[in-house]
Amino acid sequence: MSKVAIGMSGGVDSSVAVHLLQAQGHEVVGIHMLLTPGSSRDAQAAKDAAAVARAYGIDFHILEAQDLFREEVIAPFADSYLYGETPNPCVRCNQRIKFGALWREAQRLGCTMLATGHYARILATEDGPRLARAVDPAKDQSYFLWGIPREMLAHILFPLGDYHKDQVRAIAAELGLATAQKKESQEICFIADDDYARFLSNFCPDRLPGDGDFVDAAGTVLGRHHGAWRYTIGQRRGLGLALGHPAYVTATDPAHNTVRVGRDAELWHEGLTARQVGAHTDATSGTALIKIRSRDQGTPGRWHIDNAQLVVQFDTPVRAITPGQSVVLYDEADCVILGGIIDAPLLTSRKDD
Repeated sequence: MSKVAIGMSGGVDSSVAVHLLQAQGHEVVGIHMLLTPGSSRDAQAAKDAAAVARAYGIDFHILEAQDLFREEVIAPFADSYLYGETPNPCVRCNQRIKFGALWREAQRLGCTMLATGHYARILATEDGPRLARAVDPAKDQSYFLWGIPREMLAHILFPLGDYHKDQVRAIAAELGLATAQKKESQEICFIADDDYARFLSNFCPDRLPGDGDFVDAAGTVLGRHHGAWRYTIGQRRGLGLALGHPAYVTATDPAHNTVRVGRDAELWHEGLTARQVGAHTDATSGTALIKIRSRDQGTPGRWHIDNAQLVVQFDTPVRAITPGQSVVLYDEADCVILGGIIDAPLLTSRKDD
Protein backbone atom coordinates (compact mmCIF):
# COMPACT_ATOMS: atom_id res chain seq x y z
CA MET A 1 0.00 0.00 0.00
CA SER A 2 0.95 3.67 -0.33
CA LYS A 3 2.31 6.27 2.03
CA VAL A 4 -0.61 8.70 2.14
CA ALA A 5 -0.69 12.25 3.48
CA ILE A 6 -4.09 13.42 4.66
CA GLY A 7 -5.16 16.98 5.23
CA MET A 8 -6.55 17.00 8.77
CA SER A 9 -8.86 19.93 9.40
CA GLY A 10 -9.72 18.96 12.95
CA GLY A 11 -13.25 17.96 11.94
CA VAL A 12 -15.10 14.67 11.93
CA ASP A 13 -14.71 14.00 8.20
CA SER A 14 -10.93 13.98 7.98
CA SER A 15 -10.76 12.17 11.33
CA VAL A 16 -12.81 9.26 10.00
CA ALA A 17 -10.91 9.35 6.71
CA VAL A 18 -7.72 8.49 8.64
CA HIS A 19 -9.42 5.38 10.04
CA LEU A 20 -10.61 4.28 6.61
CA LEU A 21 -7.15 4.74 5.10
CA GLN A 22 -5.53 2.71 7.86
CA ALA A 23 -8.14 -0.02 7.43
CA GLN A 24 -7.07 -0.20 3.77
CA GLY A 25 -3.48 -0.78 4.87
CA HIS A 26 -1.99 2.63 4.01
CA GLU A 27 0.77 4.30 5.98
CA VAL A 28 -0.87 7.59 6.93
CA VAL A 29 0.75 10.95 7.69
CA GLY A 30 -1.41 13.78 9.02
CA ILE A 31 -0.94 17.41 7.99
CA HIS A 32 -2.88 20.36 9.40
CA MET A 33 -2.62 23.69 7.61
CA LEU A 34 -2.68 26.98 9.51
CA LEU A 35 -4.43 29.43 7.23
CA THR A 36 -5.84 32.36 9.20
CA PRO A 37 -3.39 34.20 11.51
CA GLY A 38 -4.63 34.83 15.03
CA SER A 39 -7.82 32.81 14.59
CA SER A 40 -8.96 31.10 17.78
CA ARG A 41 -10.98 28.70 15.67
CA ASP A 42 -7.86 27.80 13.65
CA ALA A 43 -5.92 27.20 16.84
CA GLN A 44 -8.62 24.91 18.25
CA ALA A 45 -8.82 23.01 14.96
CA ALA A 46 -5.06 22.37 15.13
CA LYS A 47 -5.42 20.99 18.66
CA ASP A 48 -8.31 18.75 17.60
CA ALA A 49 -6.38 17.43 14.61
CA ALA A 50 -3.32 16.72 16.75
CA ALA A 51 -5.45 14.85 19.30
CA VAL A 52 -6.95 12.65 16.58
CA ALA A 53 -3.49 11.95 15.14
CA ARG A 54 -2.27 10.84 18.58
CA ALA A 55 -5.28 8.57 18.95
CA TYR A 56 -4.42 6.88 15.65
CA GLY A 57 -0.67 6.82 16.35
CA ILE A 58 0.27 8.57 13.10
CA ASP A 59 2.92 11.17 12.36
CA PHE A 60 1.47 14.67 12.46
CA HIS A 61 2.76 17.89 10.95
CA ILE A 62 1.71 21.53 10.99
CA LEU A 63 2.02 23.46 7.73
CA GLU A 64 2.05 27.23 8.15
CA ALA A 65 0.41 28.60 5.03
CA GLN A 66 -1.02 31.89 6.26
CA ASP A 67 0.92 34.12 3.87
CA LEU A 68 0.18 31.90 0.87
CA PHE A 69 -3.49 31.69 1.83
CA ARG A 70 -3.75 35.46 2.05
CA GLU A 71 -2.04 35.87 -1.33
CA GLU A 72 -3.82 33.08 -3.20
CA VAL A 73 -7.29 33.10 -1.62
CA ILE A 74 -8.14 36.11 0.55
CA ALA A 75 -6.73 38.87 -1.68
CA PRO A 76 -8.31 37.45 -4.90
CA PHE A 77 -11.60 37.09 -2.98
CA ALA A 78 -11.57 40.81 -2.21
CA ASP A 79 -10.48 41.69 -5.74
CA SER A 80 -13.34 39.69 -7.22
CA TYR A 81 -15.93 41.61 -5.19
CA LEU A 82 -14.41 44.90 -6.30
CA TYR A 83 -14.61 43.70 -9.92
CA GLY A 84 -18.36 43.27 -9.48
CA GLU A 85 -18.31 39.50 -9.02
CA THR A 86 -19.40 37.14 -6.25
CA PRO A 87 -16.45 34.77 -5.75
CA ASN A 88 -16.31 31.26 -4.34
CA PRO A 89 -13.03 31.12 -2.38
CA CYS A 90 -13.34 27.39 -1.61
CA VAL A 91 -12.79 26.55 -5.27
CA ARG A 92 -9.57 28.55 -5.39
CA CYS A 93 -8.44 27.22 -2.01
CA ASN A 94 -8.83 23.64 -3.19
CA GLN A 95 -6.87 24.34 -6.35
CA ARG A 96 -4.05 26.45 -4.93
CA ILE A 97 -3.83 25.40 -1.28
CA LYS A 98 -5.24 21.96 -0.50
CA PHE A 99 -4.22 20.38 -3.78
CA GLY A 100 -1.31 22.74 -4.29
CA ALA A 101 0.68 23.63 -1.19
CA LEU A 102 -0.56 20.61 0.76
CA TRP A 103 0.39 18.24 -2.08
CA ARG A 104 3.89 19.76 -2.26
CA GLU A 105 4.30 19.24 1.48
CA ALA A 106 3.05 15.67 1.15
CA GLN A 107 5.67 14.95 -1.49
CA ARG A 108 8.37 16.53 0.68
CA LEU A 109 7.40 14.06 3.41
CA GLY A 110 7.82 11.15 1.00
CA CYS A 111 4.13 10.52 0.31
CA THR A 112 2.91 9.36 -3.09
CA MET A 113 -0.80 9.98 -2.44
CA LEU A 114 -2.86 12.78 -0.93
CA ALA A 115 -6.20 12.24 0.82
CA THR A 116 -8.77 14.65 2.20
CA GLY A 117 -12.15 14.42 3.90
CA HIS A 118 -14.03 15.75 0.89
CA TYR A 119 -17.20 14.01 -0.23
CA ALA A 120 -16.28 13.13 -3.80
CA ARG A 121 -15.00 10.10 -5.70
CA ILE A 122 -12.17 9.22 -8.06
CA LEU A 123 -13.43 6.63 -10.55
CA ALA A 124 -11.24 4.41 -12.70
CA THR A 125 -12.26 4.68 -16.37
CA GLU A 126 -10.84 3.74 -19.76
CA ASP A 127 -9.63 7.34 -20.04
CA GLY A 128 -7.91 7.24 -16.65
CA PRO A 129 -9.08 8.44 -13.23
CA ARG A 130 -12.08 10.78 -13.25
CA LEU A 131 -13.43 13.14 -10.60
CA ALA A 132 -17.04 12.17 -9.78
CA ARG A 133 -19.86 13.09 -7.47
CA ALA A 134 -20.11 11.48 -4.05
CA VAL A 135 -22.67 8.82 -3.17
CA ASP A 136 -24.30 11.23 -0.72
CA PRO A 137 -25.91 13.93 -2.92
CA ALA A 138 -26.54 16.18 0.07
CA LYS A 139 -22.83 16.32 0.91
CA ASP A 140 -21.25 16.08 -2.55
CA GLN A 141 -18.33 18.52 -2.90
CA SER A 142 -17.19 17.75 -6.44
CA TYR A 143 -18.52 21.18 -7.49
CA PHE A 144 -15.71 22.78 -5.45
CA LEU A 145 -13.00 20.46 -6.80
CA TRP A 146 -13.11 20.99 -10.56
CA GLY A 147 -9.94 23.07 -10.41
CA ILE A 148 -7.77 20.10 -9.42
CA PRO A 149 -5.41 19.40 -12.34
CA ARG A 150 -6.51 16.35 -14.29
CA GLU A 151 -3.06 14.78 -14.10
CA MET A 152 -3.14 14.90 -10.29
CA LEU A 153 -6.22 12.69 -9.92
CA ALA A 154 -4.08 9.54 -9.96
CA HIS A 155 -2.50 10.73 -6.70
CA ILE A 156 -5.71 11.56 -4.82
CA LEU A 157 -7.87 9.51 -2.45
CA PHE A 158 -11.32 10.53 -1.19
CA PRO A 159 -12.11 7.88 1.46
CA LEU A 160 -15.55 9.35 2.25
CA GLY A 161 -16.86 9.38 -1.31
CA ASP A 162 -18.85 6.16 -0.86
CA TYR A 163 -20.32 7.12 2.53
CA HIS A 164 -23.23 9.21 3.74
CA LYS A 165 -22.64 11.80 6.44
CA ASP A 166 -24.66 9.92 9.07
CA GLN A 167 -22.50 6.84 8.45
CA VAL A 168 -19.35 8.92 8.99
CA ARG A 169 -20.63 10.30 12.29
CA ALA A 170 -21.62 6.80 13.40
CA ILE A 171 -18.09 5.53 12.68
CA ALA A 172 -16.59 8.44 14.61
CA ALA A 173 -18.86 7.73 17.59
CA GLU A 174 -18.01 4.02 17.51
CA LEU A 175 -14.30 4.87 17.50
CA GLY A 176 -14.78 7.32 20.37
CA LEU A 177 -13.27 10.23 18.45
CA ALA A 178 -13.40 13.61 20.14
CA THR A 179 -14.60 15.12 16.85
CA ALA A 180 -17.61 12.78 16.51
CA GLN A 181 -20.19 15.43 17.38
CA LYS A 182 -18.24 18.48 16.27
CA LYS A 183 -20.47 20.88 14.38
CA GLU A 184 -19.74 21.76 10.78
CA SER A 185 -19.01 25.33 9.85
CA GLN A 186 -21.22 26.67 7.06
CA GLU A 187 -19.21 29.86 6.80
CA ILE A 188 -16.14 30.81 4.80
CA CYS A 189 -13.24 29.95 7.08
CA PHE A 190 -11.69 33.42 7.10
CA ILE A 191 -15.02 35.22 7.66
CA ALA A 192 -16.12 33.82 11.00
CA ASP A 193 -19.38 35.77 11.25
CA ASP A 194 -20.27 35.36 7.55
CA ASP A 195 -20.43 39.16 7.24
CA TYR A 196 -18.72 39.80 3.90
CA ALA A 197 -19.27 43.54 4.02
CA ARG A 198 -17.63 43.87 7.43
CA PHE A 199 -14.71 41.71 6.33
CA LEU A 200 -14.09 43.75 3.19
CA SER A 201 -14.44 46.99 5.14
CA ASN A 202 -11.61 45.83 7.40
CA PHE A 203 -9.47 44.13 4.74
CA CYS A 204 -9.36 46.81 2.03
CA PRO A 205 -11.18 49.95 3.28
CA ASP A 206 -9.26 52.33 0.99
CA ARG A 207 -10.42 50.49 -2.14
CA LEU A 208 -14.14 50.37 -1.44
CA PRO A 209 -16.40 52.79 -3.34
CA GLY A 210 -19.01 54.68 -1.35
CA ASP A 211 -22.58 55.59 -2.21
CA GLY A 212 -23.88 55.16 -5.74
CA ASP A 213 -27.06 54.83 -7.76
CA PHE A 214 -29.61 52.09 -8.18
CA VAL A 215 -30.66 52.14 -11.84
CA ASP A 216 -33.07 50.22 -14.05
CA ALA A 217 -32.30 48.62 -17.42
CA ALA A 218 -32.77 51.97 -19.17
CA GLY A 219 -30.35 53.73 -16.81
CA THR A 220 -33.01 55.65 -14.90
CA VAL A 221 -31.91 56.39 -11.33
CA LEU A 222 -34.19 54.69 -8.80
CA GLY A 223 -32.43 55.44 -5.54
CA ARG A 224 -29.11 55.38 -3.69
CA HIS A 225 -27.02 52.50 -2.32
CA HIS A 226 -23.91 52.26 -0.14
CA GLY A 227 -21.46 50.69 -2.59
CA ALA A 228 -21.96 48.30 -5.51
CA TRP A 229 -19.64 45.74 -3.90
CA ARG A 230 -22.30 45.08 -1.23
CA TYR A 231 -24.76 43.51 -3.70
CA THR A 232 -25.00 40.25 -5.60
CA ILE A 233 -27.12 38.97 -8.47
CA GLY A 234 -30.63 37.94 -7.43
CA GLN A 235 -30.53 39.84 -4.14
CA ARG A 236 -33.90 41.21 -3.03
CA ARG A 237 -33.51 42.04 0.64
CA GLY A 238 -31.82 45.18 1.87
CA LEU A 239 -32.36 47.29 -1.24
CA GLY A 240 -34.58 49.86 0.45
CA LEU A 241 -36.52 50.57 -2.74
CA ALA A 242 -40.29 51.02 -3.07
CA LEU A 243 -41.06 50.44 -6.74
CA GLY A 244 -44.54 48.99 -6.46
CA HIS A 245 -43.29 45.52 -7.44
CA PRO A 246 -40.64 43.06 -6.20
CA ALA A 247 -37.18 44.32 -7.21
CA TYR A 248 -34.01 42.25 -7.58
CA VAL A 249 -30.38 43.00 -8.31
CA THR A 250 -29.85 42.04 -11.95
CA ALA A 251 -26.31 43.39 -12.49
CA THR A 252 -23.60 45.52 -10.89
CA ASP A 253 -21.23 47.95 -12.60
CA PRO A 254 -18.15 48.53 -10.43
CA ALA A 255 -16.64 51.01 -12.93
CA HIS A 256 -19.58 53.39 -12.38
CA ASN A 257 -20.54 52.10 -8.90
CA THR A 258 -24.10 51.41 -10.03
CA VAL A 259 -26.44 48.55 -9.17
CA ARG A 260 -29.07 47.59 -11.73
CA VAL A 261 -32.38 46.33 -10.41
CA GLY A 262 -35.38 44.88 -12.18
CA ARG A 263 -38.11 42.29 -12.13
CA ASP A 264 -37.60 38.58 -11.67
CA ALA A 265 -37.95 38.03 -15.44
CA GLU A 266 -34.65 39.85 -15.98
CA LEU A 267 -32.79 37.24 -13.93
CA TRP A 268 -33.46 34.36 -16.32
CA HIS A 269 -30.91 33.50 -19.01
CA GLU A 270 -30.41 30.82 -21.61
CA GLY A 271 -26.64 30.55 -21.47
CA LEU A 272 -23.35 31.80 -20.07
CA THR A 273 -19.66 32.19 -20.78
CA ALA A 274 -16.85 31.17 -18.43
CA ARG A 275 -13.07 31.57 -18.16
CA GLN A 276 -10.16 29.69 -16.51
CA VAL A 277 -11.54 26.42 -17.79
CA GLY A 278 -10.27 23.28 -16.07
CA ALA A 279 -10.88 20.28 -18.34
CA HIS A 280 -11.12 16.69 -17.10
CA THR A 281 -11.60 15.16 -20.56
CA ASP A 282 -10.29 15.78 -24.07
CA ALA A 283 -13.73 16.74 -25.38
CA THR A 284 -14.26 20.26 -26.68
CA SER A 285 -18.05 20.17 -27.02
CA GLY A 286 -21.04 18.07 -26.07
CA THR A 287 -24.04 17.77 -23.77
CA ALA A 288 -23.95 17.83 -19.98
CA LEU A 289 -25.77 18.38 -16.71
CA ILE A 290 -24.71 21.88 -15.76
CA LYS A 291 -24.48 23.28 -12.22
CA ILE A 292 -23.99 26.97 -11.42
CA ARG A 293 -24.21 26.56 -7.62
CA SER A 294 -23.05 23.87 -5.23
CA ARG A 295 -26.62 22.92 -4.22
CA ASP A 296 -28.00 23.37 -7.72
CA GLN A 297 -29.66 20.19 -9.01
CA GLY A 298 -28.25 20.94 -12.46
CA THR A 299 -29.79 21.84 -15.81
CA PRO A 300 -29.23 19.91 -19.05
CA GLY A 301 -27.59 21.78 -21.86
CA ARG A 302 -24.95 21.96 -24.56
CA TRP A 303 -21.45 23.38 -24.36
CA HIS A 304 -18.37 24.08 -26.43
CA ILE A 305 -14.95 25.68 -26.06
CA ASP A 306 -14.29 28.79 -28.15
CA ASN A 307 -10.76 30.27 -27.93
CA ALA A 308 -10.26 28.88 -24.40
CA GLN A 309 -13.65 30.25 -23.31
CA LEU A 310 -16.48 27.97 -22.24
CA VAL A 311 -19.85 28.71 -23.87
CA VAL A 312 -22.93 27.05 -22.36
CA GLN A 313 -26.47 26.90 -23.77
CA PHE A 314 -29.12 25.61 -21.35
CA ASP A 315 -32.09 23.53 -22.51
CA THR A 316 -34.31 25.66 -20.25
CA PRO A 317 -33.61 29.15 -18.80
CA VAL A 318 -31.64 29.37 -15.55
CA ARG A 319 -32.11 32.02 -12.87
CA ALA A 320 -29.55 34.38 -11.33
CA ILE A 321 -26.38 33.39 -13.16
CA THR A 322 -23.69 35.07 -11.07
CA PRO A 323 -20.27 36.15 -12.39
CA GLY A 324 -17.45 34.91 -10.19
CA GLN A 325 -19.21 31.69 -9.22
CA SER A 326 -18.27 28.34 -10.76
CA VAL A 327 -20.04 26.44 -13.50
CA VAL A 328 -19.40 22.69 -13.45
CA LEU A 329 -20.44 20.19 -16.12
CA TYR A 330 -21.18 16.51 -15.46
CA ASP A 331 -21.64 13.54 -17.77
CA GLU A 332 -24.18 10.72 -17.43
CA ALA A 333 -21.84 8.80 -15.11
CA ASP A 334 -21.70 11.72 -12.63
CA CYS A 335 -18.10 12.48 -13.66
CA VAL A 336 -16.88 16.06 -14.00
CA ILE A 337 -16.29 17.05 -17.61
CA LEU A 338 -14.90 20.48 -16.84
CA GLY A 339 -15.46 23.60 -14.80
CA GLY A 340 -14.81 27.31 -15.04
CA ILE A 341 -15.42 30.74 -13.52
CA ILE A 342 -18.60 32.39 -14.81
CA ASP A 343 -17.90 35.55 -16.79
CA ALA A 344 -21.39 36.60 -17.82
CA PRO A 345 -24.90 35.36 -18.59
CA LEU A 346 -25.76 34.96 -22.25
CA LEU A 347 -28.96 35.39 -24.24
CA THR A 348 -31.50 36.84 -21.85
CA SER A 349 -34.74 34.85 -21.81
CA ARG A 350 -38.17 36.42 -22.24
CA LYS A 351 -39.54 34.38 -19.34
CA ASP A 352 -42.71 35.97 -17.99
CA ASP A 353 -43.14 37.07 -14.37
